[in-house]
Amino acid sequence: MELTFSPAEGVGPPRRVAVVPLVDERPLRYQDWVAKRRAVVRELSGGRCGYLHIPDMGGSGWAQFNRDLRMEVSRPALIVDVRGNAGGHISELVVETLSRTILGWDLTRDAQPVSYTSNAPRGPVVALADEATSSDGDMITAAFKLLKLGPVVGQRTWGGVVGMTGRHELGTAR
Repeated sequence: MELTFSPAEGVGPPRRVAVVPLVDERPLRYQDWVAKRRAVVRELSGGRCGYLHIPDMGGSGWAQFNRDLRMEVSRPALIVDVRGNAGGHISELVVETLSRTILGWDLTRDAQPVSYTSNAPRGPVVALADEATSSDGDMITAAFKLLKLGPVVGQRTWGGVVGMTGRHELGTAR
């Protein structure tokens, strides 16, 4: 699709712009939502706190986590937001990453220091949850508590870990 824009007050020639319509605008709205929350966290913490939102524990959530991880764990503190997390099967990978401890630093000349282990949080970590945090997303909050990764704040999760798909049935004990 092509749009033609006429300049205000007739100054300059019209400008033509090619536009490719989106099939679904939800991914853009989600990225905007994350960017706005990250901006609030930066402002309120004076830039000292990182912010990660993990929308689910599937492919898209793992991609989102890894896309933002390096920049966000480079700050002195980190918020891991699992509000609305729809579950999946990668919580072990997320927990393993967030459990890393910095053992040392690679200090290459004329480059930024790199932590060993890579992508480990630099300081305190807190999980943010709500009643829509479910299934494998709920495992993150349980892991935070069991492994003492940091506090879980927000609202209580719904507490379900398995069974949202309907493929599991409750039965009598034999």
